Amino acid sequence: MSRAIIVAAFCLFATSASAGPNQYLCVVEQSAGLHYNKQTNTWGPQVFGINRKYVLRRLTVDDRDSKKGKWWALFKTHEKANWAFFEFGKDNPMPLAACIDSEYSFACQRIIHYSDFDPETLRFEVAYDGGYVGQGYWEKFAEKDPETFKKLRALGQAPDPDRADDLFVEIGKCSAF
Repeated sequence: MSRAIIVAAFCLFATSASAGPNQYLCVVEQSAGLHYNKQTNTWGPQVFGINRKYVLRRLTVDDRDSKKGKWWALFKTHEKANWAFFEFGKDNPMPLAACIDSEYSFACQRIIHYSDFDPETLRFEVAYDGGYVGQGYWEKFAEKDPETFKKLRALGQAPDPDRADDLFVEIGKCSAF
């Protein structure tokens, strides 16, 4: 009888230890990159505020369900992903990166941002690029076809080249919650 209790306790401990947390709160400690200054029409280095947070959480069955999951179509292209990064504090935020946690590694694939996480050190990185190239594309588009550009802007389908997205890299640490 006591042997059965010891075996059961060992199995319970082993299961709970290997299961690990289902989500992490990831807090940015440093952030820097490039910012477009519309007054001078130039890009320059910038240190950004460090108040941004992310949630890295295990995906659920509902996340992949076409009726229950708002972003199910994004996960369809990342079939093996079992984790994802989301911006913290938003209702039903869009996933930023889809990640695969396997026995040997933890690897993330970009959806919006490049993201990476090390489950041993609990360090993470998030990087956003494309603002510089995208700005140039839309400036040329507006120059070549101003009427179509104006229509797309009015419909919210084209960004304002004077308000280009910043390019940034953020680093920080995560904690289970």
